[in-house]
Amino acid sequence: MWQISVSFLILCFSLNNSYDITVPSRVVFYDQPNYEGKSVDAVCSLTGCCDITPELAGRVGSYQLKTGCAKFYEEFKCDGRFSLIRNSSESVLYPLRKISSFRSCMWWL
Repeated sequence: MWQISVSFLILCFSLNNSYDITVPSRVVFYDQPNYEGKSVDAVCSLTGCCDITPELAGRVGSYQLKTGCAKFYEEFKCDGRFSLIRNSSESVLYPLRKISSFRSCMWWL
């Protein structure tokens, strides 16, 4: 049993250092001029908040929408410049960050 725990711990560390850097082309930033009126999936700011366009709102899934902003789970808070990635297996958005949280991974041990 302890071998399984050790193996899982190693997996947690390796996942915690993994990044998914696939950035959708239809994401723009507030610091980019003249984004209004363009066909984009989301408009992102440095505040960890994302304005979701109507066609995307139905695919946000279980994330809570408040006043046009999608607030993400704590594990996925952004580092530095805020970007979005689209998970390859789900139609939800994640900030561009480490794809696995060591803390949430350790919870399963």
